[in-house]
Amino acid sequence: MTSAISELVRLENVFMHVWPANISNDGSRRDSAFEVELISSHTADPSHLDPSCRACRRLQSQLESIARTAMEQAASRVKAELEVYADPACITCSPAGQRPCVTVSIYVRNRPHGSASNGIADSVSQVKSALAALGVRDR
Repeated sequence: MTSAISELVRLENVFMHVWPANISNDGSRRDSAFEVELISSHTADPSHLDPSCRACRRLQSQLESIARTAMEQAASRVKAELEVYADPACITCSPAGQRPCVTVSIYVRNRPHGSASNGIADSVSQVKSALAALGVRDR
């Protein structure tokens, strides 16, 4: 399956980017976290921002498979909590505004009742390494 996922990464030209994130865990407390975002596009048309597009939805499903595969590969080596997030409406314009992008995120955050020193940075590195092993490149 890993070779099929790697081929999918190559065909869809998937990139990753890491963002800091503050996530509310219970409505009253915010945890430090990171978002490892997978990014791809099926068109170069900058005006194509249509969440109902079948090709966009297919691509998002493929990105979710890539994220879940990487998460499974990294799970035994991480000390943080991992969660895949895919919003059907998450079609955005690239930072340079050149093309629409479909995204799926892997959130990396402290485990419940964990301390800030439980290895979030190392966990992000493990997730990035798993993605890189599948052929995903840094943006």
